[in-house]
Amino acid sequence: MRTLTFSALAVAVAIAVFSFIPEKGNLTSLNNNELKQWSNRNDSIFRNDSIVALFNHYEYEYNPNHKHKVILYELCLTQVDDEPDNTIDLIRYMHTLHPTSKVQISFDRKFN
Repeated sequence: MRTLTFSALAVAVAIAVFSFIPEKGNLTSLNNNELKQWSNRNDSIFRNDSIVALFNHYEYEYNPNHKHKVILYELCLTQVDDEPDNTIDLIRYMHTLHPTSKVQISFDRKFN
């Protein structure tokens, strides 16, 4: 039996995870009970004291085709756990803390 390469596995996980994303604009912030599960220290983000992601960097982006022609702020994170269920809630957590910022989650092979 042929094993999946990391790239194929990452694509499969991304499709599975992101097929459950609500319709555009319906992603909600975490409520108070959900927020209690999350924390961050330095560049690490935790859920129930287990590391979920690392903050990599932030970007400023200008898109002249954006309807408001504004400079957008994007937070770039690397998810380091193997829990697809954490991905959407990680985005929601970051959206709760930074409601006007874009959030990008990537997966890095070195953390698997």
